[in-house]
Amino acid sequence: MKIHYKKYLTTKWPAILWSVFVFVLLAAPASFFPHEQKITVSNLDKIVHIILFALLAFLWGFFFYQNRPGSIKKLLLIIVVLSVMYGIAMEYVQLYTGRDFDVWDMAADAAGAVLGVFLILIKNKPR
Repeated sequence: MKIHYKKYLTTKWPAILWSVFVFVLLAAPASFFPHEQKITVSNLDKIVHIILFALLAFLWGFFFYQNRPGSIKKLLLIIVVLSVMYGIAMEYVQLYTGRDFDVWDMAADAAGAVLGVFLILIKNKPR
Protein backbone atom coordinates (compact mmCIF):
# COMPACT_ATOMS: atom_id res chain seq x y z
CA MET A 1 0.00 0.00 0.00
CA LYS A 2 1.61 3.22 -1.14
CA ILE A 3 0.98 6.29 1.00
CA HIS A 4 0.78 9.57 -0.87
CA TYR A 5 2.43 11.87 1.63
CA LYS A 6 1.92 15.00 -0.48
CA LYS A 7 -1.84 14.62 -0.06
CA TYR A 8 -1.43 14.98 3.71
CA LEU A 9 1.41 17.52 3.74
CA THR A 10 -0.45 19.96 1.52
CA THR A 11 -3.01 20.45 4.28
CA LYS A 12 -2.25 22.75 7.18
CA TRP A 13 -2.89 20.08 9.82
CA PRO A 14 0.57 18.46 9.97
CA ALA A 15 2.12 21.91 10.47
CA ILE A 16 -0.44 22.90 13.10
CA LEU A 17 -0.09 19.62 14.99
CA TRP A 18 3.71 19.83 14.90
CA SER A 19 3.57 23.43 16.16
CA VAL A 20 1.43 22.31 19.09
CA PHE A 21 3.74 19.35 19.76
CA VAL A 22 6.76 21.67 19.84
CA PHE A 23 4.94 23.98 22.24
CA VAL A 24 3.97 21.14 24.58
CA LEU A 25 7.47 19.66 24.52
CA LEU A 26 9.24 22.96 25.14
CA ALA A 27 6.71 24.24 27.69
CA ALA A 28 6.72 21.04 29.74
CA PRO A 29 7.99 21.62 33.28
CA ALA A 30 11.45 20.45 34.25
CA SER A 31 9.94 17.68 36.39
CA PHE A 32 8.52 16.11 33.21
CA PHE A 33 12.00 15.09 32.08
CA PRO A 34 14.02 12.43 33.90
CA HIS A 35 17.16 13.63 35.66
CA GLU A 36 19.11 10.46 34.97
CA GLN A 37 20.40 10.48 31.43
CA LYS A 38 20.43 7.13 29.68
CA ILE A 39 22.13 8.60 26.62
CA THR A 40 25.13 10.84 27.00
CA VAL A 41 25.56 12.61 23.69
CA SER A 42 27.28 15.96 23.76
CA ASN A 43 24.82 18.76 22.92
CA LEU A 44 21.92 16.36 22.36
CA ASP A 45 19.59 19.16 23.47
CA LYS A 46 20.77 21.36 20.60
CA ILE A 47 20.34 18.54 18.09
CA VAL A 48 16.77 18.06 19.30
CA HIS A 49 16.09 21.80 18.89
CA ILE A 50 17.48 21.74 15.35
CA ILE A 51 15.30 18.77 14.41
CA LEU A 52 12.16 20.25 16.01
CA PHE A 53 12.49 23.57 14.22
CA ALA A 54 13.70 22.12 10.92
CA LEU A 55 10.54 20.03 10.77
CA LEU A 56 8.42 22.98 11.91
CA ALA A 57 9.72 25.24 9.14
CA PHE A 58 9.63 22.40 6.61
CA LEU A 59 5.98 21.56 7.27
CA TRP A 60 4.83 25.18 7.13
CA GLY A 61 7.01 25.88 4.12
CA PHE A 62 5.83 22.78 2.28
CA PHE A 63 2.20 23.68 2.95
CA PHE A 64 2.62 27.18 1.55
CA TYR A 65 4.87 26.02 -1.28
CA GLN A 66 2.19 23.62 -2.52
CA ASN A 67 -0.75 25.98 -1.98
CA ARG A 68 0.64 29.34 -3.11
CA PRO A 69 1.67 29.57 -6.73
CA GLY A 70 4.27 32.09 -7.77
CA SER A 71 7.26 33.43 -5.88
CA ILE A 72 7.70 31.58 -2.63
CA LYS A 73 11.09 32.86 -1.48
CA LYS A 74 9.65 35.84 0.40
CA LEU A 75 7.14 33.59 2.14
CA LEU A 76 9.87 31.12 3.10
CA LEU A 77 11.87 33.98 4.59
CA ILE A 78 8.81 34.97 6.63
CA ILE A 79 8.50 31.34 7.81
CA VAL A 80 12.13 31.37 8.96
CA VAL A 81 11.65 34.67 10.81
CA LEU A 82 8.43 33.49 12.48
CA SER A 83 10.03 30.16 13.44
CA VAL A 84 12.98 31.97 15.00
CA MET A 85 10.62 34.28 16.89
CA TYR A 86 8.67 31.21 18.07
CA GLY A 87 11.91 29.64 19.33
CA ILE A 88 12.86 32.83 21.19
CA ALA A 89 9.40 33.06 22.73
CA MET A 90 9.59 29.43 23.85
CA GLU A 91 12.85 30.12 25.68
CA TYR A 92 11.06 32.83 27.65
CA VAL A 93 8.17 30.43 28.34
CA GLN A 94 10.71 27.97 29.73
CA LEU A 95 11.67 30.51 32.39
CA TYR A 96 8.24 30.00 33.93
CA THR A 97 8.35 26.21 33.79
CA GLY A 98 11.54 25.74 35.77
CA ARG A 99 13.68 25.06 32.72
CA ASP A 100 16.84 26.79 31.59
CA PHE A 101 16.88 29.89 29.42
CA ASP A 102 19.56 29.24 26.81
CA VAL A 103 20.66 31.53 24.00
CA TRP A 104 22.28 28.56 22.28
CA ASP A 105 18.87 26.86 22.11
CA MET A 106 17.67 29.94 20.23
CA ALA A 107 20.60 29.59 17.84
CA ALA A 108 19.77 25.90 17.34
CA ASP A 109 16.13 26.81 16.66
CA ALA A 110 17.25 29.35 14.05
CA ALA A 111 19.61 26.84 12.44
CA GLY A 112 16.80 24.28 12.31
CA ALA A 113 14.39 26.77 10.72
CA VAL A 114 16.94 27.68 8.05
CA LEU A 115 17.64 23.99 7.44
CA GLY A 116 13.93 23.21 7.04
CA VAL A 117 13.42 25.94 4.46
CA PHE A 118 16.66 25.00 2.71
CA LEU A 119 15.37 21.43 2.34
CA ILE A 120 12.23 22.75 0.65
CA LEU A 121 14.30 24.80 -1.78
CA ILE A 122 16.56 21.84 -2.54
CA LYS A 123 13.65 19.40 -2.91
CA ASN A 124 11.70 21.71 -5.21
CA LYS A 125 14.61 23.00 -7.24
CA PRO A 126 13.64 23.43 -10.89
CA ARG A 127 15.28 20.80 -13.08
